Order: sequence, then structure tokens, then C-alpha cells
Amino acid sequence: MPALRSPARLRWSPLLAYSIVIGAGFSILLLEITAGRLLAPVIGVSLETWTGIIGVVLAGYALGDALGGYLADRIPSPRLLAATLCLGGIGVMATVAVTDMMRGVWLGAPLFARVVLIAAIVLLAPAALLGAVLPIVTRLTLRTTAAAGGTAGGLSAAATASSVVGVALGGFYLLEHFGIRVIVLAAGAGLVALAVIALAASGEGRPRDTGAVDAMPSSGIITARPPAPLLLAALGGAAVMVVELAGARLAAPLFGSSLYTWATVIGVTLLGISLGNALGGRLADRQPTPRLLAHAFALSGTGTLAVLLMPYVYSRLWPRMTDAVLAALPPALSLPLLLGAMLLPAAVGFGTVSPILIRLSIRSIGTSGDVVGRIYAAQAVGSIAGTFAAGFLLISLLGARAVVLLVAQSAVLVGVLIAGSGTAAGGDVRPRIKVAAGAAFVFTVVVSAAGWVPSPCLRESNYYCIRVLDVAPGTRALALDSLIHSYVDLKDPTALRYDYEKGWAVLAADVAARRSGSGNAPPLRALFVGGGGYVFPRYLYHLYPASRIEVVEIDSAVTRVASEALGLSPALSVRTWNEDGRQFFLRRPQHTYDFVFTDVFRDAYSIPYHLTTREFARLVADALAPGGVYAVNIVDGRVGLFARSYVRTLQQVFRHVYLLPAGADWRQNVLTIFVVFAAQQPLDLRAITARRPPGVTAEIPLVPLTGEELAEYLAAGPSVVLTDDRAPVDNFLARVYAEAVRER
Repeated sequence: MPALRSPARLRWSPLLAYSIVIGAGFSILLLEITAGRLLAPVIGVSLETWTGIIGVVLAGYALGDALGGYLADRIPSPRLLAATLCLGGIGVMATVAVTDMMRGVWLGAPLFARVVLIAAIVLLAPAALLGAVLPIVTRLTLRTTAAAGGTAGGLSAAATASSVVGVALGGFYLLEHFGIRVIVLAAGAGLVALAVIALAASGEGRPRDTGAVDAMPSSGIITARPPAPLLLAALGGAAVMVVELAGARLAAPLFGSSLYTWATVIGVTLLGISLGNALGGRLADRQPTPRLLAHAFALSGTGTLAVLLMPYVYSRLWPRMTDAVLAALPPALSLPLLLGAMLLPAAVGFGTVSPILIRLSIRSIGTSGDVVGRIYAAQAVGSIAGTFAAGFLLISLLGARAVVLLVAQSAVLVGVLIAGSGTAAGGDVRPRIKVAAGAAFVFTVVVSAAGWVPSPCLRESNYYCIRVLDVAPGTRALALDSLIHSYVDLKDPTALRYDYEKGWAVLAADVAARRSGSGNAPPLRALFVGGGGYVFPRYLYHLYPASRIEVVEIDSAVTRVASEALGLSPALSVRTWNEDGRQFFLRRPQHTYDFVFTDVFRDAYSIPYHLTTREFARLVADALAPGGVYAVNIVDGRVGLFARSYVRTLQQVFRHVYLLPAGADWRQNVLTIFVVFAAQQPLDLRAITARRPPGVTAEIPLVPLTGEELAEYLAAGPSVVLTDDRAPVDNFLARVYAEAVRER
């Protein structure tokens, strides 16, 4: 009787390797785009929080890269990969429960220390496990050192390309239709499924060489100084992150800060890195010399100049062409086209660096995992340094344009130095070229440090390009990136330009009149979430000088500009908290307020989602005094997805919610301002809007909807209750942006 044959096991192959890194890359990206939202209710959303989260995730990747490469050389088996994927998946799924455990802890600690500590507890372990995947897969797949560049570059390109899909699918679909917890749990489950597939693989196959050393150059930057590849990998990782952050800042005044813009910046950068990985790996196998690396850095620096050139082309040389592209194509096509020309050259160039370094550094299959892991770890460490340097220091100190110029010049200088490092580099570079490159770098540093690089910004902060415009004698406008936030009359603090300001003015007048009775101006207690040009805080202080007025403004540079150029006198008893609104309420306000006014636009089509949720509304409600009112300024379009959802959300917390759209034809407008009042007691909208306090000399163009009209509006289309778990505000407003662009 013939013996029963065991079922054929799945054998390790390049196809299986690519399938796993694509699936893992997609899951990793889902964790990255949801990590900030998962932690936002605990630590808020600000420069400190997102840089802290990015830093922890990248630190985890660096640790995982190094450890994964080390283990892969000692346990070159798919079982190691399966265990890593399984533990990583479990770790990702555990982030939901661990985050819940962090609510309310260490509220008295310094903000950044608290952010890093909580992010590390939640994210460091799963990030480290996921970071180990790529070096392990590379080690299992590599069969000869002669193909090291193509193998490492191809796998890295596939992982990065899957992240581009993750940005598109996650940003534009998953975040809108599913809660954060569902997405995180699904990503973790996907990693566990990949672990099962990896476990089914029988082995790594038989590599054609397991210890042979390739003939490499006898001297030069790679072989003479072993730390050099790690330093160069770190420089490449830092450069691409700085270019991405600075590029996003340069794009914001042109294209805004909507979901389309930031998703395009991230997607284009990842796509460029992916293309660079594939190209660099292929070229490295054909020309494994340091001279190729020198060319990669030099061309990357040259390509970085497109980040400076293209905004000038779009805004000054060919503005009509730019407008025509935006009008003719939907944002999902026009922005990748325009931002691709701006960011792709640099991203492709720096993307070639790591596979070239891997090909030049690998001496045998037996040590390939360790080499790949260390280079990827160094690249991640560089990315951390670039993120923190650009986010906290360089952009606000030197300006985005100067930072991009420094990156470009630095990359060219590194390329020249590599090319001239010895005969193994493919020929010496003439001394005069080295001197010229060094002198150009020094000149760029001096010009940047002196503030001589032209910029349209009065001040570049950690958040905005801040401009102050003289629009009329005695009147100035505050522009933050692409949006004019405030008009300020320096002589008359009661002058109100925007409709929502007039709506707030009649509300304040009504509450003050009901409280005073005698006609004297009573002291009011007001909190503003979002300061901008401080127009309404100045207004309230002028009319009710005994009032307690507090402002939560995330950007300290905006507050300084308001003091220096917009008439915010130190004599005004207005207390400012420069922090995120959610962070302010997490610490529990010391006082209660008659009003909480919220105006927190990032641009005309972008409102911070974490300040729109039911949980945030509860924090506001707890901070209101009896009889207090929550007044909010929002924006939406004809479809009204966000406006309806926001009203429904507030109705979960407040007994009475009122909607006042601006303009009699608001239902036909592409973009409409809405003023929202929410209170636990009923408000008489007719009496409120009939008041004429200073600054409101005529009937205000707000249309107060009756209870029946509001109910009809809410029933006219779909809506969701916005929660910390699911708040697709960016997705809703992205539709408004797309429609507005089409009708330009």
C-alpha cells in the first residue's frame, strides 16, 4: 500500500515575499494614519503630539529594523517572520485597550514628556515588531549578493507603494465609513493572517551563495569607514522628511490644508520613495560603486530645488495654467499632478539611497539581514531627527524656503564629497569642485541664518505662514496660509467684518442685557478656542471691560503677531493659553464660562476633527456656567454632510441647538458659513438677532432656522454622530473643496 503523501507546503518565493511586504506595508500605514486619531482624546492634537507620535513610531521602526536584521541572520526561517507578524498584529490590536487605560493619566506632567511616554506605551512595541518585517523578508528572499540592491530595493518599493494605497484607501474611504477602533483591529487581524501565510512556507530555499564575499572596491567611503553607510542612510532619511514637511508648508498657501492636500503630499512622497527604491536597487546591481551613491545624493539635491521652483511657477509665472488645471480636473487628479511636479524629484532621488547603500555594504548572504536592518534603522533614526528638527526648530527659525535650500545644498555637497573620497569612488573630483561645493554650502547657511532668503510670510511658525496685509487705512488682515482669518480695525475695536462675529455680538449683547437689567455693562466670563486676530476678544473687552476673557490659541506666533501688528495691547486683560483646545479641556478649566466661542479653521475647508466630537462637546458643556452658551463658527456646502452631522452631535449633549446659516441663498451656495448656538436652556433667536450692539448697525445676514426648519434640514440628507472613534470631518469638507474647485 503506497504511503500517504503529506500536503504540499507553501514554499518561500519572491512572489510570497512581495505579497507579505505589500500586505504588511498596507497594515503598517493604517496604523500610522490612525495612531494620531486613536490618541487624540488622550493627548490632544498639536505639534508636540504629532511629532511625539511620529518620533515614537519611527523609533520603534529603527529598533525593529536593527533587531529584525540581527535575528534574521541567526534564524533565517519563515517561522521567525510568522512570529513577528503575529506578535505585531496582536500588538496593533492591543493599542485600543492600552489607549483606553491611558485616559486621564499624568495630566500634570509636561506636555511633550506626557505625549512621548503615552505614545511609547501604546505604540513602541507594535512599531518595533512591524519594523522587523522588511529586513527579515529581505534576508529570506536574497539569494546572491550580486542581486542585493534589486532585492532590497524592490521589496522596499513594494512596501512603500502599498503605503500609498493605504493613504488613499484609508484617508478617503476607511476613515469616513469606519471607526478608528475597527480599522486598527482589522489592521492587526490582517497581520495575523499574514503570519499564518508565512508559517505555511516550508523554508527559505537554497541560496546560491551563503558566505561568499563579492569583489568590492578596495578603498573608498563604504569600505574604509564602516559607520559611513549608517550616517549616509540617516542623512537620506532626514532629508526626505524635512522636504516633505517643508513642502507641505509651501503647498498650504497655494492649495490649502484640506484632506486632499495632506493626503497628496504624503502619497506623492511615498510614491517617490517607492520609485526611488526600485530604481536605486536596479542601478546598484548594475553599477555597485560609490560613484553611483554620489550621483544619487547630488541629483537628489538638484531635484529638491523643484520644491522651491514649482510654487513660484504656480503662483507667479503660470497662475492661469494652475487655475485651469484645478478647474478642469478633480482634486484627486489635479493636486497629485501639481504637487507631484513639486515633490517627486526629491523623493525619488532620496529613495535611491538606501538600496544603493545596502548593495555596497553587503559582503555575504550570511550577514545580509544585519546589514539591511542596520541601514533601515539608521534611515529611521534620520527620519526622527529630520521630523523633530523641521517641526520644532528649522521651519520656524529659518523659514520653509531656507530649509529646503539647505537640504538641496547639503545633498549636493555630500554627493561631491563621496565622489571625491578616493579612487574606489570612480575617480577623484577636482579640488576646485570640492571647494566650490563647500563654499556654496557655507554661503547658503549664512544667507539662511541671516534671514535673507525671500519669503512672503511675515513670520513662519510651527503651524502657518503668517502674513499681515494692509487692506485699508487703519485696517489690517491676518492671513494664515491660504485663508484670511481676521480683519482688524486698529482704531475701532467694535468694527466687525465677518457675519459670524456679528452673530456672536448679538448673542453676547442679549446675555449681557438679561444679566444686567440696569443697563450697566456686566462682567462676562468668556473662553475662546482659537484666537486668530483676537478681534472678538478685543470687542468684548471694549464693551465689557470687567469681563474675564481667556483665549486658547495653539500657535504662540499668531498671538505674538496679534500683539505686535494687530492691536492686541498688553493692557487688555486677556489671558492666552498657547495650546491645543483639547489639551486645555483635558486639564479641566479652573473656571466656568458664560460663553465658549470656537473658531478653529485651518483653512476654508479644514476644521480640526477632534474639536467637533460628542466627547469634546461634553467637555465644553461641563465648562459652561448655568445659562452658558456654546457658540461655534463652521463651514459647509450644499450637501450639508458636516453641518447636519455637527448639529446632530451637539444635540447628543445640549438640550437646545440652533443653526444660523449666512445669506438668504445659503442653500445654493458652494460654501456657506454657519453659526451654531448650543445651550441647556432655550434661546430666543428672534430677540437675539434683533439686537443692535456696537459693530452691528444693520440687520445681520444670518438666517435663524426655526425648530421645524432645522428638523427638516436634518432630515433632508445623511449625517452621522461625530465621535472620537469616528469623525470624518475632513472627508465631508473635502467634498466641499472639490465642488468649490470645480466651480471656480
